[in-house]
Amino acid sequence: MESGAGTQAGGADGACWREIMLKRTCIILFLAVAVTLPFAGIFPVFAADGQRGDKQRDWEDFKGKTTAVMTGSVYDAIAEDIFDASEVLYFANQTDAFNAVKEGKAEIALYDDYETMLAFMGGDYDDMEIISIPLDVVHYEKAVFSTDQPLIDKYDEFLEGIRSDGTLDAMGDRWLYPESSREMPDIDLGGGNGTLTVATSGTRVPYSYVGDDGELAGFEIENATRFAAYLGMDVKFETMEFAGLIPFVLSGKAQIGANWVSITPERAESVIFSKPYYTTGACLVTKKLAAQAESGEEGSGFVAWLKNGIQKNLVQENRWKLIVNGLGVTLTISVSALIAGTILGCFVCFLLVRRTRWARIPVKIYNAIIHGLPMVVLLMVFYYIVFGKSSVSPIFVAIVAFALVQGANIGVILKNAIDTVDTVQIEAARSIGYTAFGAFRRVTLPQAIKVALPGYLNGFVELVKGTAIVGYIAIQDLSRVGDIIRSRTYDAYFPIMFVALVYLAIILIMVAVFKLIIRRVTAGRVTE
Repeated sequence: MESGAGTQAGGADGACWREIMLKRTCIILFLAVAVTLPFAGIFPVFAADGQRGDKQRDWEDFKGKTTAVMTGSVYDAIAEDIFDASEVLYFANQTDAFNAVKEGKAEIALYDDYETMLAFMGGDYDDMEIISIPLDVVHYEKAVFSTDQPLIDKYDEFLEGIRSDGTLDAMGDRWLYPESSREMPDIDLGGGNGTLTVATSGTRVPYSYVGDDGELAGFEIENATRFAAYLGMDVKFETMEFAGLIPFVLSGKAQIGANWVSITPERAESVIFSKPYYTTGACLVTKKLAAQAESGEEGSGFVAWLKNGIQKNLVQENRWKLIVNGLGVTLTISVSALIAGTILGCFVCFLLVRRTRWARIPVKIYNAIIHGLPMVVLLMVFYYIVFGKSSVSPIFVAIVAFALVQGANIGVILKNAIDTVDTVQIEAARSIGYTAFGAFRRVTLPQAIKVALPGYLNGFVELVKGTAIVGYIAIQDLSRVGDIIRSRTYDAYFPIMFVALVYLAIILIMVAVFKLIIRRVTAGRVTE
């Protein structure tokens, strides 16, 4: 009996031991699978956009962080009201905001969820991830806007029609998904009822951007073009910085704004929104906990980066043509403003050297106003206020604004240069028979030119560089074109560096030519 009992006990112990080992084996296998499968790519841990992250993180983990947002967007309100950001950094576009996170200047960036997904598909963001913000926390309705209520009523009728006949859904399929064709359809425009002017940015894929053929494309471009056809009108698009869209429409330079703009109570106080046609969410961009750094790739290094940058930003889609066109605009504004400013500066100098007080006071007031206002503010004042209701070209407005600044500067430079000429020389010239004008032309002017040249040349250099702000008033200059290319390629560095090199090269060349011309003119003056 004891032996049997012992056998039973031994059997029970063996069964118990096997059960324990089986459980331990199962646990070990489960842990091994859980750990190895993500690295095997069978059961990966994804961020919100499908890119691999280090672990699942929740959007609420990022409250109180330094946050990057695009100027003029709704995301600064999200940063402050929902995320309680410790600091909000503002950037002109989403590429700069993402790059701020990439470089550690900001901990997160907030932006439109779909645009962010496209940026990550086309840009170098392997060390970053996207985390969605639930729609019940943040969502925005998109609409066009205007200051003309009857026009918005017409658009609402148009919107109801394209929604009911399926055109709106077809537009969404054409533009808003990764597999979309993104090709502008042929739309017949009547044009008999005039032209519909539309304000847009041209830098937001897939809503409003410069397409493969150098023409504007996107959901909002098709939307506005169809609306113009509905009205029997032609359509004209004006592109500018996102922050300038509402001021542009408010000034009457465009009838509507179409740029995937979110309806907010603050904006609704200034403009009239249409009925919404889409509701979208938001997301945040942050660095992965452990960036997946890849090294040792074949062809890596500066040469490979340069080749890829040239192909991607210049050769592909003939984007170099945008650079050439932008450079032409920059030079047109710079040279025209210099010529007009020189003529104005001579007149200003003439009044400043007058002994009568009534002539000097207006010029001093003019100089005080010009020198007291930042150039970007002066430019926008002229465009949105002084020429607000006119249809004059924005390039002309830029030339006028920069010419006024140059005139004030050149007038003071010439006045100070003339003051350096010894009055004894002038009196001597008068004593031998020269008239006042003759003494000025023969004695004062040649010496004053030599003194004024360094300041005149520096003013020209500053003028060329200063034209980089004209993108605020719907001008596609060299700097603005760089932003357009970045919006397509999501390359944060190459377009900026290339545009900087073009600025540097053109300034050096023009300064050399300018010095040669002045040297010959001065030599001629001295020889006479």
